[in-house]
Amino acid sequence: MLSVPTMRKILTMMLVLLLPLWACALKVSNVAFEQVGDQVRITYRLDSPTDIQVFLSTDGGTTYGQPLKALTGDAGKNISAGEKIVIWSPLDEMDQLIGDDIVFKVVPAKRSTLKGILSGRFSVSSSRQVQFSQGNLQYRASTKTWRFAEHQWDYVGDRANGTVFVESTKSNNGQIGSKYGGWIDLFGWGTGNQPFKFGLNDSDYAAFVDWASNPISNGGNMPNQWRTLSKDEWGYLIKKRANAKSRYGVAAVNGISGLVILPDDWTLPAGCDFTSGSKSVNVWTGSSKNNYTADQWAAMEEAGAVFLPASGCRNGITVENIGTAGSYWSSSSMMGNGAYALYLYMGILYPQYLSPRNIGGAVRLVTDIKVGQ
Repeated sequence: MLSVPTMRKILTMMLVLLLPLWACALKVSNVAFEQVGDQVRITYRLDSPTDIQVFLSTDGGTTYGQPLKALTGDAGKNISAGEKIVIWSPLDEMDQLIGDDIVFKVVPAKRSTLKGILSGRFSVSSSRQVQFSQGNLQYRASTKTWRFAEHQWDYVGDRANGTVFVESTKSNNGQIGSKYGGWIDLFGWGTGNQPFKFGLNDSDYAAFVDWASNPISNGGNMPNQWRTLSKDEWGYLIKKRANAKSRYGVAAVNGISGLVILPDDWTLPAGCDFTSGSKSVNVWTGSSKNNYTADQWAAMEEAGAVFLPASGCRNGITVENIGTAGSYWSSSSMMGNGAYALYLYMGILYPQYLSPRNIGGAVRLVTDIKVGQ
């Protein structure tokens, strides 16, 4: 950790180099900053309400990292119009900051108009953030229709378990087929072009076709607006991003077991609690921790939380482990054998699990966030 006098010297260099501070887009104006002790005080004017992020470059603006985190004041979600102040605490975020080409960027985030998108922003690499879809992907063969589940906790299951119906008829993954009139949500790996495939030979699933290559009726209804996370991205999300260990936990939502993943910028809503981790005693074994009603979950979702239900797996036409396991495909495979998934079993999480490709797993799609979006 740098000493206070050293940090003051570096911040003084920044003041000399960077007047005025670089603002991005017309919504932000009158940007300036000053050193206040060991912090940077940034002021700006915002023309209309939006989300605000602040970025740092150490190479004169050629490249930028992820949004700064150690911010207080008028940065984050739902910033109102007017004269604004942001305080950045460098020593809370990094061990040192040294260089002659340090540049900031204040970015008003464009709120996506894509249908079916959740508000939370999640880092899946050191330079990429995504937003998740509103629910697991579903397919109805008789109408060749793709859609997202209405609620994050919804899943098809089998003939007895699950929350998805066509009129009064229960949908059932076990009836998967090219003419089936119900919904399914457990797919063999990479079956975006043949979602009804249920053969047991891994060799039949050799090529990956992203499910997002299809129009999703309540997700923009255009192809390629979404995508499937890679093995490395699932791993980064769960294990490597800032505060990763405190950003997920087993839970039950509206009576459905599964996994909660919290966004990078997280504030716990009033009236809710959250305990992180996947191996401690949890709701699956009788604890009341992370047990959310539909109303409580509405507040968690509004704050950006994602829920992956333990929707089971399909082996051929047999649906197994409903309520005790959830397998969420990645786009990555092992050469010649198997593919990777985020796998949750009895409250224990395996973010990069190698699975047979023929196993029917769930799909939760994401869309990329561009800097300034």
